[in-house]
Amino acid sequence: MSPLAEQIVSLIARSISLQQQGQNDAALASLDEAVALAPDFPVTLVKRGTLLLAMDRPRAALADLDRSLAGQPLPHVLSLRDAALQASLQELEAESGDVLSCCECATLLERVGRHGEAEARYRHAIELDAHGHAGWIGLGNLLMKMNRPAEALACYDAILAFAPDDVLALFNRGNALQRECRHTEALASYAAAEARRPGFAEISMEQAHCHLALGNWPSGWTLFESRWRTQQLQGGQLQTAAPQWLGETQEKGILLLWAEQGLGDSLQMLRYVSLAAERIGQIVLRVPPSLGDLCHEMARRLPNVTVVSQDAALPLHDFHCPLMSLPLAFATIPQTVPQDFPYLHVPETSAEKWQKELGPRCKPRIALAWSGGQRRLNNPTRDMPLAALLPLLDVIDAVWLSLQKEVSEVDAALLAQHSKIRRMDQNLDDFADTAAMLAQADLLISVDTAVAHLAGAMGKPVWLVLRKSSEWRWLGQAESTPWYPSLRQFRQNEHGQWQPPVDTMKKLLGETIAFR
Repeated sequence: MSPLAEQIVSLIARSISLQQQGQNDAALASLDEAVALAPDFPVTLVKRGTLLLAMDRPRAALADLDRSLAGQPLPHVLSLRDAALQASLQELEAESGDVLSCCECATLLERVGRHGEAEARYRHAIELDAHGHAGWIGLGNLLMKMNRPAEALACYDAILAFAPDDVLALFNRGNALQRECRHTEALASYAAAEARRPGFAEISMEQAHCHLALGNWPSGWTLFESRWRTQQLQGGQLQTAAPQWLGETQEKGILLLWAEQGLGDSLQMLRYVSLAAERIGQIVLRVPPSLGDLCHEMARRLPNVTVVSQDAALPLHDFHCPLMSLPLAFATIPQTVPQDFPYLHVPETSAEKWQKELGPRCKPRIALAWSGGQRRLNNPTRDMPLAALLPLLDVIDAVWLSLQKEVSEVDAALLAQHSKIRRMDQNLDDFADTAAMLAQADLLISVDTAVAHLAGAMGKPVWLVLRKSSEWRWLGQAESTPWYPSLRQFRQNEHGQWQPPVDTMKKLLGETIAFR
């Protein structure tokens, strides 16, 4: 044990002894000293947070417990944190309420999902101080979370009226404009923010999204490289001394292509593997285990491509390229997106399994996916409730197949009531299974999920149901996308309103789907 560790352990032991003697203030001083020596050591933070909670200082306890959970969340610490949060909320709600306490209370209300009450607290803070930054920025951010970007925009504009150089307000204003599909105006707001804070990676990343949505891909792909400097992805880049490959021909080199971010991103960019294989001697493709069988099937057609799991040791390589940087390496513009479809194929063993599982074809088969993985912050606006899709069931007589791996309690109850929808999630072990199931379907109706990318990569018909402010890859308000010719887009007209795109699909469904 190092001298520092010994000192921290001694201070913790001393604090425990002092607590047992009823000397909480002295015990806290001991823990304060331990935290000063190692500010991010979770054990010390939990000890101090627990003591602060016992001393009826829940807000200070909450700060410590939140910090302790930045690493690996532990169930007992989560329980303590929740107790501190509720106690802090009760304390703040009982206070008379100056601007800062109003905003602090609103923040905690937001954390526990009481958004209406949080909005009221922020608005009260603004009544107390119309030029208070905390109230306006808090309200704007909450309204963005509540999918009300036009109202959020007014909040950021209010700040800029009395603080025109406020970088955070300019940046958030750009985010609100982007959510309103006003990408050119968003770029102007981001440029103003960047002029006041050069090198702010999040600004560059949002500029990339706007340029890509507008079809200005040369600028977009270059700015997209700033993702590795953002708070979300900082430290997530591959730890390698090899240079990044930028598309050059290297007949004898080994190129490592590696998956990053979401599964949908990887599935979208796998189209470039065959092109890269024409420019370099050997390729090692490193992907998540769930994509392994699909990628092995692809590599079977490409003799100089080898597939490894990202769980395995880093293989030897001379160059590397993250999959999401391949459009930059190939200088892709909308007119040059690779169009060799299908570029993903079903492994034979999976195909046989699903032919047997689904049996003889006697009706059209329509697959459904209404929500994706729950990693992203924008899931509440991207995902749709199963109830919104139910009107489609009566349009044609079809076999409806649910591809949902994660099913909420509400949706599970609906599935139990609608026998027309057959749940397939128990039998979907990986994306090779999903691909084999999709191969047996006539259509996939999906929100923006990895399953939609997979079906598009297979050349299968896809109806993609999008929120109003869809991702850059779906090109603003377009109905089609150069990424997947077999995919048609159905987009909200207003934030949160799924009925219009579903109504459009209802009109087209009977005309489009014929038994094959």
